Amino acid sequence: VQFFLPVSVLSCGVLLPIHFTAMGDGYNRCESTFENDDRLIRTTVSNMCVGDPLLWVHFIFVYIVLAWAMWLLQKHYVAYSSLRHHYIGIPQKPNRWFDRYIKE
Repeated sequence: VQFFLPVSVLSCGVLLPIHFTAMGDGYNRCESTFENDDRLIRTTVSNMCVGDPLLWVHFIFVYIVLAWAMWLLQKHYVAYSSLRHHYIGIPQKPNRWFDRYIKE
């Protein structure tokens, strides 16, 4: 939820309208008079024309998603490591398996 919800909202709010309003036909042909009837193809990046300046939005979007993923990973790693250090510092109950099979 922390990763996919923001990515989905950004994709639907930014990329989907760009794809839907592009003038391509899904086969890299860019004719201003052509209107693609296939609604699924109109929502993909294949509807974009070659050399369209709006393709930079995809490039920037990839870096935004990667930065978001790396920030989330770092945040969760810090939380995990602090919980692990806290757990290791707590005296543990005697472990019967350890006492039985591992002799000091």
